[in-house]
Amino acid sequence: MTKRKFLTGGIATLTALAIGSTAFAGTGGDYGHKASKRDGKRMERMLDKVDATDAQRAEIQAVLDEFKPQRKALGEQLRAAKRTLHQADPTAPGYAALADEQAQVIGQLTADKIRMQSDSRGRIAAILTPEQRAEAAELRAKKLEKRKARAERVMERHDG
Repeated sequence: MTKRKFLTGGIATLTALAIGSTAFAGTGGDYGHKASKRDGKRMERMLDKVDATDAQRAEIQAVLDEFKPQRKALGEQLRAAKRTLHQADPTAPGYAALADEQAQVIGQLTADKIRMQSDSRGRIAAILTPEQRAEAAELRAKKLEKRKARAERVMERHDG
């Protein structure tokens, strides 16, 4: 039963993170070169599906380019804070204080990242027409349903 709770919590957390970072793909965190390319392709596919004009694509690319340095810096800072915590010796004196400090740093950086993402998503959404935004929302809802179904299949396999 503990394994099930762990898996359920992990899947729920991953789903929440995935939804937040791919709602408007390309505006999420900077997880490395491959993810960045993949996010760009996701954005292109979404723009293709909502029939975005060349002018809209150019505006959206400008928004993404504007946020790229900030996204990259936040990603690097988050990785550094997490690395500091993971490399620390949990048996060393002062480990709890270090963990508390890094938790605060990670929390603040995560909040900054969410604010940056919401700002970029809002600006991108403003570029799209109401019809395109509705279509994008429908695409996100379908993707969420697929993720939920996949998570349920995983849980069924691990219940046995």
